[in-house]
Amino acid sequence: MSNSNSIADLMAAGREDQATGERIHIIHRSQVIPDEDQDRDDWDDPATIANVESIRRASRIKLNDGKYYGIRAPLWVMPADENGKHKIIDGECRWRSTEDGPEEVQFLPCIIRTGDKKEIRLDHTAANGARKQLTLFQVANSIKRDKDEFGLSTDEIMAVHGLTNKTQ
Repeated sequence: MSNSNSIADLMAAGREDQATGERIHIIHRSQVIPDEDQDRDDWDDPATIANVESIRRASRIKLNDGKYYGIRAPLWVMPADENGKHKIIDGECRWRSTEDGPEEVQFLPCIIRTGDKKEIRLDHTAANGARKQLTLFQVANSIKRDKDEFGLSTDEIMAVHGLTNKTQ
């Protein structure tokens, strides 16, 4: 194995996450679907469009060996449903960027996350907080959903959304 840390090298070495035991799987984009209940709803926003386009352009760069650069950061997806589809937990911008791309680019590195609904929700919320900031309205809706649907405490909500309590 080379020292390049490419997705192919990691898969060939049988590498898995030491904490979770999860492995990277290569899944065609047609077997991956967006989560209709996710917090982000600004797909028409110029900044989001620019982000997807930037990922699209980078993924289509030809390397010296003739292959495309592709998507390197794995998407987090749920286990396949009864139709064989994996719902996205984290990575919809990367998934959208491969639409109409060369077939090679449409094979995505994915980590199939297991866990209950609360754990998957925390994965989704934490990933959004670490990337492009949600709008105030999206954050408010996300916090309400975390409290009402998932029963998160105020401290848990603050932690997962990266909020601080200025009164303490």
